[in-house]
Order: sequence, then structure tokens, then C-alpha cells
Amino acid sequence: MSKSTKNALATVNNAKVNATPTDVMMSLVDTTTAIQNAVVGTKCKVFTDSKFYVGFGVKCNGFSVNVKKTKYNVYCNDTTANVVENIDGVTVVRNGNATDKTRPHYIELKSTALLLQCVNAVLDNVYRVATDTN
Repeated sequence: MSKSTKNALATVNNAKVNATPTDVMMSLVDTTTAIQNAVVGTKCKVFTDSKFYVGFGVKCNGFSVNVKKTKYNVYCNDTTANVVENIDGVTVVRNGNATDKTRPHYIELKSTALLLQCVNAVLDNVYRVATDTN
């Protein structure tokens, strides 16, 4: 192994050790737990009917998170997209999810902090005030 490769690995390992919990990507289990904790006190249900996704909503899943190794792919409906598109660092791709009519919009999030900010914004602005029955 070359010296530059060793230095690069040391840098990556140091970054992992020094990372704050919101800088580290959560697993699907951890993401599910975080969302279950976040929805306490709302009328939302947490949906985990897939081994790849976790989401929440009232009757069905209005905000769905697909956990990847380096990012979170979020699929959402019109109401939740309108809330999160105003958060710094969030870009909503309108109709970016052609395979799902319930959650037609796509968001790519590269940090846990941003994901949690989106989850809380959706809960506070949509489901706590009951503006979405989805």
C-alpha cells in the first residue's frame, strides 16, 4: 500500500471517529427508530412494509425514506414537498418518482441532520396541524 493510500485511509477513518451523530448515515433500523420517536404525539403511523423503506403518514405513507450507504432518497406527496422545499440544502425534484402516484416527488439528502430537519418540518407543518389526510 502506498504512502498516499495510507494517508487517505487515515483521513477517512479520522473523519468517521470525529463525526457527530448527525454526520453519520443511519441504517434503516436506526432511521425507523428515529422516525418512530419523532411521530410520538401525532396521528401519524410509521410504515415499514418494505425492507428498504420507512415512511410516515396518516392513512398511507406521505413521506418515504429509502436509506442508502451515502444518502437518503426521499419520496413525498405534494403537501410534504411544499414544506421541505423551503429548507436550505433541500432540492425537490417535482415528478421525479414516475413509478409512484402517491409520492411523485423525489429528494436526495446527503446528511442525517438534513433528514431529521425535514422529518420534523413535515411533522410540525403537516401532520401536527392535520393539513394532510394522506
